Amino acid sequence: MLPLTLLFTLSSPSEDNTMTTTKRIGRPPKKPEDLRTAGILVKMTPTEHAAIMQLARQTGRRAGEIMRTGALQKAKRLGIRTPARN
Repeated sequence: MLPLTLLFTLSSPSEDNTMTTTKRIGRPPKKPEDLRTAGILVKMTPTEHAAIMQLARQTGRRAGEIMRTGALQKAKRLGIRTPARN
């Protein structure tokens, strides 16, 4: 997903009557190391898919977030080093 950045333009009269200042508003961009750009395709049965989607709806989280956190929690229990993220 690409970040959504809004531009807010402040204009004030200048000699050549052009806009003078552009200010970014919104959340600052993430650091490159914090961007989630890699993915894994996971095949599942329609029943497994329905269960994950139902859990996502009930918890207000995205399916990918549920799967990522579940996999990382399992890795941590097995003693595999995981990133210090939520």
